[in-house]
Amino acid sequence: MRQGLREAILTVLLTTAMLAPATGAWAKGGNYVPVAAVDLDDILPPPPAPGSAAQIADMQAVLAAQEARTPHDVEQAMADFKKSIFRFKDVLGPNFTPKNLPFTNAFFRRVLSDDEAIVSQAKDYFARPRPFITNSDVNPIMLRPGGGGYPSGHSTFAYVAAVIVSMMVPEKRDAIFARADQFEQMRVISGEHYPTDVEAGRIAGGAIANAFIHSPKFMADLEISKAEVRKALGLKE
Repeated sequence: MRQGLREAILTVLLTTAMLAPATGAWAKGGNYVPVAAVDLDDILPPPPAPGSAAQIADMQAVLAAQEARTPHDVEQAMADFKKSIFRFKDVLGPNFTPKNLPFTNAFFRRVLSDDEAIVSQAKDYFARPRPFITNSDVNPIMLRPGGGGYPSGHSTFAYVAAVIVSMMVPEKRDAIFARADQFEQMRVISGEHYPTDVEAGRIAGGAIANAFIHSPKFMADLEISKAEVRKALGLKE
């Protein structure tokens, strides 16, 4: 993991730990954590203001990524559009499949449900128009999703998933986070997000992962999923 990103995530984790109530934090709502457990409105910096130098640089980066994208990039961006833990199969091997991992499949569906509820509230709060709304020269690879683009929901889930999977398979931690970075960058290449949307997604993912780790119910299910994953991959427990 890049040193700067590591420091930023550690700062977020410490901040969210201080913000969370000592008891009863996860009493109501959510599969593992309620929306109120992670207030991204306060944690995330605001996106670049319209017309600012930062916003102009953000748009230039999107257009440059669009110009440079290859047929392989297009293929991968389309495949990575689905928020699925099993996109990490290319890192974890051919046995990392829903068929082999029924509990893990259900476990990450619950994780994704909580993650999307938290991110959705932040998207509504920041209400940042996506690149193709602001500039007609941006041509998304796939859809033109509605709603705000900040933070990137795909990037947030990619980072949440990387944190959790690396807890299960620490032997492949570096490769797992590298795959999450790749997953995130596809969002810029696809024309659906700015680089700062993706950066915010990393921070949001760290905060949400921290909230999961503070949930006893999550940690209990994590242990079951971890055992299932390691058995399927032929790893020692």
